[in-house]
Amino acid sequence: MQEQLRTLQERLQVEQQKDLRRLHFNENDAIAEGNRGAFGVDGSRERRKSSAQMVMADAGGMIDRIEKENVRLRKEVDDLKAALGLCKEQAEKVKAEKELAIAAQHVKFRQQEEQARDKDKTIAQLQKELDRLRSSHGSGGVGSGGAPPSLLHYSSSSSRQRKNFGSRKDRRGLDQTGSSEEIAAIQSGAHDVAAAFQIAIDSRAFLQSAAQQLGASLDVDATATRMALSNGLVNANSLR
Repeated sequence: MQEQLRTLQERLQVEQQKDLRRLHFNENDAIAEGNRGAFGVDGSRERRKSSAQMVMADAGGMIDRIEKENVRLRKEVDDLKAALGLCKEQAEKVKAEKELAIAAQHVKFRQQEEQARDKDKTIAQLQKELDRLRSSHGSGGVGSGGAPPSLLHYSSSSSRQRKNFGSRKDRRGLDQTGSSEEIAAIQSGAHDVAAAFQIAIDSRAFLQSAAQQLGASLDVDATATRMALSNGLVNANSLR
């Protein structure tokens, strides 16, 4: 735009110089030829004046158009600046939201890592318990089908007491009845032995079921188990 104004000014200067040269040439020509008449000189001057006025009018119209174009372009620039500022604000808002989301995901990831470590510890403890059960099964303990040692000791002692009571009763004879205390003791011992054996059977079945479930859980691929634990699909209660 400045270049156009400069070009227009140069054109005006050129036209003015041409007019001045024409005027100077005509004046010199009039002086050299003498008095040609007042009418001819005035006519040439009027023509030069009208030509200069036309050039000035064209220049004025061009300047007006340039100024209007300048105003329009300035308005467009201001609108673009406002739109750019709005875009920057939206970008900052999106950036802040993304940073908050990343921080939340980082915290969640740390929590899942902690949960995975806790569940790994639980798996290690359950593995030790399974190894202990397997070792006791191999040594003929609870898992071999027999009752626990304490229950076996209680059963043998109760059996001995029952045999003693029975031998005592036999010595007294069939026609003699034992005392009520001895009969009650025999009945109580029999009930206790039956209850103890039932507890042993239930305990054996529970331990075998727990060992099978734990063994099946631990036979799974370690990577898959860790991924399942980290996703919350498996917990210690389900393994138990």
